[in-house]
Amino acid sequence: MSHRATLLSISLMILALSAGFSIENAQSQNGPDFSDGYLTPPESLSEEILAPRHESVTLSNLSPSGDYFLNTVQTGLSQLSAHAKPHYNIAGLQVDYRANRHRSFTTRTPTAGIELIGSRDGEVRTLSTPSSAVISNISWSPDGERLAYFGHYENATHIYTADWKRDDQLVLPIARFWLRP
Repeated sequence: MSHRATLLSISLMILALSAGFSIENAQSQNGPDFSDGYLTPPESLSEEILAPRHESVTLSNLSPSGDYFLNTVQTGLSQLSAHAKPHYNIAGLQVDYRANRHRSFTTRTPTAGIELIGSRDGEVRTLSTPSSAVISNISWSPDGERLAYFGHYENATHIYTADWKRDDQLVLPIARFWLRP
């Protein structure tokens, strides 16, 4: 950088700093402006902003036939006690050793149920799920006849399949393996 360019950049910095100080001095001489108050948005906008996030419906996870969307019914924020449960932290991998799973399944937002929403008519059909389980990772079978999902309990995770037309469930056995204290 040339000597002239260095002098120019230093001059611009001094000018910018002095302009900032003069604005602050002018504001402090006039005193604070208390005429502004808390402004509230219009009611229609306020309702949208303050709507409970866990009640939102995202039309995703479309069935293979295109007739239904899956919606997970959430119960709100996760419990603080779930975040306080003991776990292993192995180089950043957090494991809930009591339930033998990744800790994120323990601390996630509780999902209480599954809804099928008709893509053509919007009809909502609630499927029965295990009452004390937190549901996650719901997916369709390739033919669209069954659903599969995880049911997370206090000390275990089970895989379920469900025939959504008859609303019945089947628990698949999982082999328990590592990380038992």
